[in-house]
Amino acid sequence: MFALALVLGLSSSPVVALPAKQLVQTSPGYRAGVMAAILELCARHNLSSKLYNTYGSFPRYNDGYASLGQTKGFSPETCSKAATQAQVLFDIMLQGRTMVERAQRALKTLKLYHGRTDGSVQTDGVALKSAVKKWQERNGFPKTGKITDLFDEEAQITQLELDALEFIPKSEERVKEKAERVARLGLQQEEKISKDLKTEAAKLKGEDAIAVIIGNRDYEGSTPDVDFAINDSDAMKDFALNKLGYRPGNIIYLRDATQAKLRETFGTKESHKGRLYDYVRAGISDVVVFYSGHGVPAPSGPTGYLLPVDGNPNRAELTGYPVDVLLKNLAKVPAKSMMVFIDACFSGDSPKGMLVRATSGLTVKITAPKKASDNMIVITAAEGDQFASWDEDAKHGLFTKHLLEALNGAADKHAKTGNKDGKVTLGEVKAYLDREMTYQARRRFSRDQHATVSGDLKTVLSAY
Repeated sequence: MFALALVLGLSSSPVVALPAKQLVQTSPGYRAGVMAAILELCARHNLSSKLYNTYGSFPRYNDGYASLGQTKGFSPETCSKAATQAQVLFDIMLQGRTMVERAQRALKTLKLYHGRTDGSVQTDGVALKSAVKKWQERNGFPKTGKITDLFDEEAQITQLELDALEFIPKSEERVKEKAERVARLGLQQEEKISKDLKTEAAKLKGEDAIAVIIGNRDYEGSTPDVDFAINDSDAMKDFALNKLGYRPGNIIYLRDATQAKLRETFGTKESHKGRLYDYVRAGISDVVVFYSGHGVPAPSGPTGYLLPVDGNPNRAELTGYPVDVLLKNLAKVPAKSMMVFIDACFSGDSPKGMLVRATSGLTVKITAPKKASDNMIVITAAEGDQFASWDEDAKHGLFTKHLLEALNGAADKHAKTGNKDGKVTLGEVKAYLDREMTYQARRRFSRDQHATVSGDLKTVLSAY
């Protein structure tokens, strides 16, 4: 297998002798995908997840992950070697990403680059090359446009970051002057500047914020898939990055999470110190938790479970993740604030049919635990015996679609739900969901769907 040999260094042929098609496969995304697949088969899930969270968006990552075909596993010796080589290559690539991210942020501060600052040369490549070239020309360096040249010559990256530091006071002065001009030009222009300043303030506020975003779409066995779960989770990730100002490295993104992944992230009944707990800065970090996927009730009582992709809906008590454990553990995380959004119902039904046998009469009520601090809010898509609808046109869960509309300002702007003060409160989101989501569920699907809300209704969830 070419992919395995490439990563483990088992190939007897030098890379230069490989066909062009295989040379393409040596891209960072492809190699990271191969390594993640090997480590997953070797049960080294933590390192595999680390690779996915860093390189999952890279071109050809999925090709690399799928390259092992029907391979069922490896010997302990091969697994050990794979883990060692993967860690070395990961560290090397991560160092490279860190350097690229430094350059991206400096160029962005200098207003030469307006793309992403994700440490990848693959995204916004043309814009990044143009920005590097402009800066090199301005400072008398050869106009190569290659970001790697910044690192080959220490003088270039040092000069670039010094330029960015010197530019900040000048930029702040220009913002001040612009604000003064706007005050003279009138209210309309002033509101535009206010929006820009609020956006920058949100980014600063989100510097230490953490998000856990889960999209469970592809379920094992006979459990029907949740067609739009990944669309939902991607949209929430975009909201956290671009509206709330969260840093990419502070987003724990779980696509098709297993029970083991949920336990690793949120902890268990015995211990709340999971991955999220380790990420949070006590008293400083704001936290958002979002889940889109199946939820199921427990046959023995009014308990709701998140259903992992490897779970059995008829054995939720053994294979699911209890919502009450989730909320109790989140309440023990020393976050500054905690927002929990769950796009799932717990009736045992789904748009593709029943998940749980004999669900009649089961009612699940999801609320924040009584001992939770005042800084936790919880919103779910439907009441315990109701159905969480999908919006086939928008290709999102009906709840997620209207939740994001509300958080982006619609709940505050609407005359029937908000006071138009530029802040979106929990009470305004509830009113908006009651007015818009519930109405659409009744009008389009002839069913009741009422979001459940727990927390202080005066809590500000976002600003615009």
